[in-house]
Amino acid sequence: MFIARSCKCVWGGYKYYHLISGNDLPIKTQNQIHEFLDNKDYEFIGIFPQEIWYSLRRVKYYHPFTHNKYYRKHKELKILDLALEYIQRLFKVNRLKNTDIKIIDGWNWFTITDNFAKYVLSKRDFIKKTFSKTIASDEMIMQTMLYNSDFFKKVYNLETKAKGSLRYINFINGKPSVFKENDFDRIINADESIFARKFDPDIDSKIIDKIYNYIDKKQSMGE
Repeated sequence: MFIARSCKCVWGGYKYYHLISGNDLPIKTQNQIHEFLDNKDYEFIGIFPQEIWYSLRRVKYYHPFTHNKYYRKHKELKILDLALEYIQRLFKVNRLKNTDIKIIDGWNWFTITDNFAKYVLSKRDFIKKTFSKTIASDEMIMQTMLYNSDFFKKVYNLETKAKGSLRYINFINGKPSVFKENDFDRIINADESIFARKFDPDIDSKIIDKIYNYIDKKQSMGE
């Protein structure tokens, strides 16, 4: 889900665009978010700033089964995909042979400037051709386009994906854990974060209500 904040620029567009999911919540008020972003010109993307084989193979070879809705939980499809990749290696298939881009990955949640958004849209044909029939392309498209352009100079933080993307996420065994009520203080005090994930009302709805009420109270006080 995209949400956009209005910009005070004279041309009247949006300054930043945020990509969040239904498992995310803002943890700062609108005033705080605006104050933080108003005087900045950065791209807030969680990015791993170098090409690694694990990411490259996801794009270099064709993975035609990934669009099947059963792929993620279908063991046989994944085995078939690996077999097809092996065959492509034998025949030296390389979808990237006519380009010199580096394939970069990271988190798929971001806050980007209007200029970078326009740049990405201008490359839609290239993106469609390069990233169709690939694995987890949502974790590579924005990072790859950023890294291979002048916008890479404007990445906010390359040291940690969390601060770089302004997202507070607690990873356990490589996956975002679901926040619970006792995580409240850590969430609202998260440094350089405007969103947090992951929330699930079926697991703990109290933390969602608590954050909502906290933000609503601060907003009503003009903070």
